[in-house]
Amino acid sequence: MGPTPSGFTDYSLLYAIEPADLSLKVPASVRLPWAIQLQEGVTFSVNPALAIYSSRSAAVGFEKRPDSYTNAGFNQASLDRLGYLFAGYPASLDPPECTTP
Repeated sequence: MGPTPSGFTDYSLLYAIEPADLSLKVPASVRLPWAIQLQEGVTFSVNPALAIYSSRSAAVGFEKRPDSYTNAGFNQASLDRLGYLFAGYPASLDPPECTTP
């Protein structure tokens, strides 16, 4: 659908599963692929805060899915309602910028 909302470091696009106001009687499993572009010479590790976040709105109210977990190249969680979701974490958890002399 598009980029994730501000305030998050994204590992995936923002996905819409509609209708956004539909609650599910039985939770559904969802798996989101993710990727990150690496710069040459930069060491990469997955931030342990990486999770699936969901909301009924495309702009606000995103909450971490409590059972979200990271696997090789995807995150998985269960949904009890449809709406908007992405894989990422709060930008406040980004490591500080490193500079070399």
